[in-house]
Amino acid sequence: MCTNKTLYFIEGLPGVGKTTICEWIHEKTGAKCILENGLNYPNDLYKIAGIPLDVYNKICCNFSMLSDFVEQHGMYTYVNIEEVRNCFPNQYKLLNILSEWDIGDEFNPYMTLSHYIPCSLEFLKNRFTQLEQNGDSIIFDSVWLQNPINELLSRNVDNETIIKYCSSFAEMLKKYNLNCIYLKRNNSDETIKFARYAKGEVWTNRVAELISKTPYGIAHKLEGFDGMIKYFSTRAKIEQEVISRGFIKCLQYTVNENNWDELRELIWEDVKNIL
Repeated sequence: MCTNKTLYFIEGLPGVGKTTICEWIHEKTGAKCILENGLNYPNDLYKIAGIPLDVYNKICCNFSMLSDFVEQHGMYTYVNIEEVRNCFPNQYKLLNILSEWDIGDEFNPYMTLSHYIPCSLEFLKNRFTQLEQNGDSIIFDSVWLQNPINELLSRNVDNETIIKYCSSFAEMLKKYNLNCIYLKRNNSDETIKFARYAKGEVWTNRVAELISKTPYGIAHKLEGFDGMIKYFSTRAKIEQEVISRGFIKCLQYTVNENNWDELRELIWEDVKNIL
């Protein structure tokens, strides 16, 4: 099945203006805009248990109430762990079982890569299906590259596996008209230093600490702000490699503090006849 729906993915490292451009395109065109912190953000895997059907059926033998919280898609069932916790705060055994299948927890030793990849892709497929009825065009903040790559890189996954995942993501959505706007500064060092200035020390310290505690951060001994720069430099290289493979049509723009008006004009010329 084909569709004329256009999906635009706005991508780039922190501090390049992704949210600003998402909102600006929304204002210019009226296309639906889904920001990273928005309701129903497609790949928000936080506290979502992704359970194979055969395992879920065994769990339900002892916890029949779980059926009220389940969405089934493909060969997996998905459960919002926090919803179950709110309704059954004393069901510690059930909550522990669900935590073992938490998709969004990169520290989870039970969520192996062989399970994470198909389970998360099936979850994403369902989320995009739910969005099909929302207008002709949708602009997404950080859905194709930033968040999937962060999830996989933090797990210390090799580059080719990450690239293959991004390819599978694009293939899954091939019925749509897919486009990517990639924003970048002159280099990763400059980008993250600007993000530190723009977002503040609280954000910077929180992200640096999170990176240092991931399997990737531990393996590569990433600490503090310098470790944060190294992490995002690696991520930028992976993103450029994904883009170079041509899975999705991608337009790249270089950002600086003096060219925002010019940048908007360039982007508008490229997208006005598509959105």
